[in-house]
This record gives sequence, structure tokens and C-alpha cells, in this order.
Amino acid sequence: MQQPDLFYKWAEKFSKSKINLDKHKLKLDVVESLLNMECRKMPEKFGLSKITEASVAAAVKCSDKYHVAYAEFLNEKETMLLLGDAVQAMESKKSSLKNLVLLHGQQYFASPLAPRNLTEVWQKHQKERENITNKRQRELGRKRKNKSD
Repeated sequence: MQQPDLFYKWAEKFSKSKINLDKHKLKLDVVESLLNMECRKMPEKFGLSKITEASVAAAVKCSDKYHVAYAEFLNEKETMLLLGDAVQAMESKKSSLKNLVLLHGQQYFASPLAPRNLTEVWQKHQKERENITNKRQRELGRKRKNKSD
């Protein structure tokens, strides 16, 4: 009964997390672009003697500002992935509940109409087998008696 509300709660958190991830990605891109421009203006600040695309890209990725922005991006990505797993778990639970209701509707879990005591049934069966055996032995005894006469 609580499944729809529970699913909505986690799906909403997942959606917000996706939006936050996009914001952190944009922030990372802005930091990277600003560092790229700063590196081109003052290459000596980044320890570069010669400006090339590869050296600028490497210097930007070594910057502390880039590391901080990238760490925030990764933290938000981890949160989004965990929330995505929670939503997937809710989907799985929904599917399981749906299948249980379907099986219940088909009386898959139905019990016998007349409950029985297995001990009594077994004792009755044993007594019947004993009576049959006794009857056969009596008949065999009569046949032997008739043959000897």
C-alpha cells in the first residue's frame, strides 16, 4: 500500500540529484575554462615555459581549483548513482508485488479445502495395511489346513 509513495519519494530525490549533477558538471566546465584562459595569459604561474594544447590541458587538470570542482562533481555523481539504484530497487519491488498479487489471484498459494491431521491419516493407513496383511495370512492358513486334510 505504501509502495507508490515510497517510489515517488526516491524518484523525486533521484531527479533532483540528476539536476544537481548537471549543475556540478557546468561548474566543472566553467572552472576548467577559466583555468584554461588564465593559463594562456600567465603560463609561468602554472609552471609552463611553452604554451601548447597538451601542456595547457595538463596544467589545468593539475590545478587545485580543478581538483576541488572535480571532487564535488564526483560526489554528486555518486549520490545520483545511489539514488538511481534505490529507484531501480523500488521498480523491482513493484514488479515483485505485482507478481505476488497475480499469483494470489490465480490461487497459487491456496491451501487444501479440508485441513487434515497427517498423524491420524498415517495411523489409519498403517491399520489398513495391517488388516490386509492379517487377512492374507488367515487365507494362507486356511489353504494349508485344507491341503493337509
